Amino acid sequence: MAEAWVRACAIPDLVVQSAGIEASHIHPHTLAVMHEVGIPITHQFAKTIDQIDIMPDLVISVCDYARKAIAQRWPQATYVHWSIPDPAKHGTTREFRSVRDTIKARVEATFGGVQSH
Repeated sequence: MAEAWVRACAIPDLVVQSAGIEASHIHPHTLAVMHEVGIPITHQFAKTIDQIDIMPDLVISVCDYARKAIAQRWPQATYVHWSIPDPAKHGTTREFRSVRDTIKARVEATFGGVQSH
């Protein structure tokens, strides 16, 4: 979700990649709630931090579990942590919507407004 929201800001020349400690799949509720707001993410796929092939200037983590490993992976980058609960733990569409909206608000506060779709 975070990658999709940052891309939606349409900042020229901004390279955005999202990854975690383990790669699995994009949860069906994630696909659904992003589709609700006009942001299809079917082209995205889950990646691990080892698959990121750039040296980032800014790293934003959202997972408390992965926070330390992600910060250690790119010590030269500016690092920000947003503690956002994993909606898959509850598994409800409502929880996924709440996380979607929280991430959107934080992305807008950091990068500016999201372009309308």
